[in-house]
Amino acid sequence: MVSFDNESEKNASACQLSLQEKNKGILNGLLDNLAETKGVWREQPLTAFAALGESGNPKELMVVGRAVNSWTNKWHADDIKDPDVRSRIVDEAFAATEWHDGHPMRWVTARWGLRDRYSTKKSSFWRVVRAVVNGLEIADVTDLAWPSSICWSNLYKVSPHAGGNPSRRLAAAQLHSCIDMLEGEISEWQPRRILFLTGLNWARPFVRSFGWDLKLHNDIGEIEAKGIASAGAQIVIAPHPQGRREVRLTKSIVEAFLQKGQ
Repeated sequence: MVSFDNESEKNASACQLSLQEKNKGILNGLLDNLAETKGVWREQPLTAFAALGESGNPKELMVVGRAVNSWTNKWHADDIKDPDVRSRIVDEAFAATEWHDGHPMRWVTARWGLRDRYSTKKSSFWRVVRAVVNGLEIADVTDLAWPSSICWSNLYKVSPHAGGNPSRRLAAAQLHSCIDMLEGEISEWQPRRILFLTGLNWARPFVRSFGWDLKLHNDIGEIEAKGIASAGAQIVIAPHPQGRREVRLTKSIVEAFLQKGQ
């Protein structure tokens, strides 16, 4: 854990506020664009997401997924033609970043093993993330606070509330805004490692926009690419864990991060 003096903590808080306000503006513009974009997804209830992570210290690991399911209150594209509704949706999305008294990632352990609601233990995504944290010795995963050692985002900030990934049109309508938001999140948290559990096809437009130097790596088990981000972070792109052999996938991810060079 990195310690900070009072002045550093103040500066970190100011930076976090600046990023949050910037991303709120981007998300509001994204919603405004969706309100005017045609697509069959307009009939679906949608949900919005803002990345989670504690401010004040660089992260050992940032995990990026594709999109969330049933994250915040559901709404329809026609609803967001009203500026007040858009503002409320944005506020709800970012309110989640203050969960658990400023330790928002602890929602993962708070829902680990729940029987009557969504259980993160039943999610292949979170099981693999936990195993990677353990394999890289980032935190003691038997400690309920282990998720606070990482930050978490998704490629796409708006997705179907009922589940499933954004359609091609819904993804295209928000792509540029989502690229801007993810770029700001990476700059804020300065992770040493970034793991995309998305598959290369989903991550490709983001990677190309960032100009990262990645190479395909078919020789490292199940991962699809690895490399170095412009700020020096190690990048590993792996498929979504659903339906995969999780032990093998985790081993491939950990080995890829621990290998020197690209």
